This record gives sequence, structure tokens and C-alpha cells, in this order.
Amino acid sequence: MTWVALFWLALGMLYVPQQLIMAAVRGASDPDPVIILSNFGIWILWAFFTPLVWRITRRWPIREAQAARHFGVHALAALVLAAVHLGLMVAWLKLIGRSEPVPKLVVLQLSGVTATNIMLYALTAIACHGYRWWQRYREVERLRVEAQLTALRAQLDPHFLFNTLNALAELAHQDAALTERLILRLSELLRRSLSGSEQHFSTLAEEIDFLEAYLEIHHALMRGRLQVQIEVDASLRGECVPSLLLQPLVENAIRHGLAPKREGGRVRVQARREDGHIAIRVVDDGGGASMPLREGIGLGNLRRRLQVLYGGSAAMTAGASSAGGFEVSIRLPVPPPEIA
Repeated sequence: MTWVALFWLALGMLYVPQQLIMAAVRGASDPDPVIILSNFGIWILWAFFTPLVWRITRRWPIREAQAARHFGVHALAALVLAAVHLGLMVAWLKLIGRSEPVPKLVVLQLSGVTATNIMLYALTAIACHGYRWWQRYREVERLRVEAQLTALRAQLDPHFLFNTLNALAELAHQDAALTERLILRLSELLRRSLSGSEQHFSTLAEEIDFLEAYLEIHHALMRGRLQVQIEVDASLRGECVPSLLLQPLVENAIRHGLAPKREGGRVRVQARREDGHIAIRVVDDGGGASMPLREGIGLGNLRRRLQVLYGGSAAMTAGASSAGGFEVSIRLPVPPPEIA
């Protein structure tokens, strides 16, 4: 309603100079304030009519199946509102002190404003229909994005589970007690993952907690060959980022960079604020990347989720690091877009 009122008020202001010039040309005896208020009355009434037109267009939308009948409803509504507008304008003009008698004011309104009111009704109804179609488009687009993200998340959870179970299967022949303890830890980790499966964003602090729980398993599996360094600005811990952001990046570094090395290696996770964005880097000192780079499920899934969530405003690069390992860099705008 605020925007509706501002629109009609602005339209009235645009017409004020024209009305003053026309009054001067025809030699009107009314003072300028009366002429200005006369002009504003025409448009301000439409600020009150617009919600009525909105309700009419919602109740009787112009659709192919019922276009003729609903068009008749709108034609009748246009005539009724034009008649109401005429009556209210005559009352308003007498209230502010217009000098013409009532019959002349009625004739002036019929000849000069009634056709305009019918046209304004048509334009307002078209605008209301357009706004409603735009709302429907946004809702359809939101549901499409939700479906895409849900499908991507559903792909990622089994990927994480299967990789971890394969690692535990290798360990089961070596240390049954440790394997049992890690399976219990994994079940807790999966509960945390599934409890937030419908959330597309989480705080960076929650992502770090999930990553640390995941790393407990891999620290045990790699038996001291894994070192992870997490460097996150304290001011970023409450910022929203895509859920399951860090774990796939670190998993990729461990599986493809460090696990093949007998001596293991180090993964560094960094998050800092840069130019109003969140800059995240995950770097390992493993064997580096083969060129051309072929992204697996983890990196490919994350890249598609970033595209769906941010629509091109987020950036992700992956390739060999200067230290000889592999590096993934992500740049996220703050705050994130609203999906639902």
C-alpha cells in the first residue's frame, strides 16, 4: 500500500503544472491551492481504489477458459468505480471550495474524467494481473531451486557415507575395537547431517563443528598421517554459508591428495573477509592435480549448488597450488540470497 500510495501521489504531482497552466489559459477564478487540491483528488482516490481492483482481479482473473465472463465483470467494475469516483470528486471539489455549481461539476467530471477513470481501471487491472503472474513465477522458480538443491543434497549424503564406510571396511581387519568406535561416531555424524538435510544454509561455525567431527574419523583411519589446520576469522563464525560446504572440500583433499602418500600430509582450511565477501581456501600438500582437471562428485556437486544458490554471484576455482598440492578457493557474497 505504501508503494501504491506513492505511485498515485507522484502521478498527481506530475499533472499539477499542467492543471495550473490550463486554469490560467481558460481564466479560472479559483486560487492555485484549490486547483492543486482538485488535481490531487483525482489521483488519491485511485490509491484507495487499487486494493479493490486487486481483490477483483484475484477473484475474477482474465484466463482463457473464462475470459469473456470475467471480462464482463471487470467492465462492470470499471463503470461502477468510475461512477463512485465521479460522486466523490464532486463532493471533494465542493469541500475545497470550487466555485462552479454542482451540475456543472458533474458535467465536467463526466466529460473530462470518466473516460480516464475507465482507462485507469484497465491499466490498474493489467498491472495487478502482471504482479500476480510475477508472484506465481517467483513461487515456481523457488520450488524449482528447492528441487534442484534437494536433489544435489540427496546425491551428496550417500557419497559421503559410502566413502567413509569403505575406509572403515579397510580398517575392520586391522583394529575391530577402533572400527566399532568409529562406526558409532559415524552414526552420530549422520544424524547431524540428516537433521539439517532440508536446510540449504548453515553458519560457518556449524560447518566447522561438522568438519571437526568428520576429521575425528579420518585422524583415526590415517593413524597420525593427517594434519589439519583450521584458520577462520572469529567475525565470520556466525555468517551463513551453504550447508555441507567444508566437508566435501576436505574429503577431496584427503582422498585424492593425502591418502595416496605414505607419509600423509597437511590440509589447511582458511576463511576470511575480503571486500565484503567470504573467501574460503582449502589447500593440501599432496600430489597436486592432474591436468586437465576432472571434478568428481564432491567438487562437481558443490559447484552446481553454488550456481543454484547464488546464481553466478559466487565464484569457485580449483587447481594446483603454488606449494605443489591442490587448492580450492571459494568466494561468497554476504549476506547470501534468500531461497525460501
